[in-house]
Amino acid sequence: MEAPRIPSMVRLPKHKRFRYKPRYYDPDEEERKERYARYKKEYGLGADESNSTEAKLPPPAFKEAWQSRKNTAPVQRFSALRIATIAVALSLLAYYILKS
Repeated sequence: MEAPRIPSMVRLPKHKRFRYKPRYYDPDEEERKERYARYKKEYGLGADESNSTEAKLPPPAFKEAWQSRKNTAPVQRFSALRIATIAVALSLLAYYILKS
């Protein structure tokens, strides 16, 4: 049996309960599972084919990454050449200003 409540103008906070279940979340594992699902869908591997011991094709992301690495080399070379040209131009400008 509860005691009778006295009315008041101040509202007191009540005890609140909540249920908290900690969960383990690994973003790398989730990304890996998504990639595997895309790979299975793209190559049409079903549940019965996924356990076979046949050689499988490499994922297309590997090929794309390899080609993109080849394509970035000229861009990096051009960038380094531009920086070197600017450095030489600024050095000549500084020499001209300090000499006069």
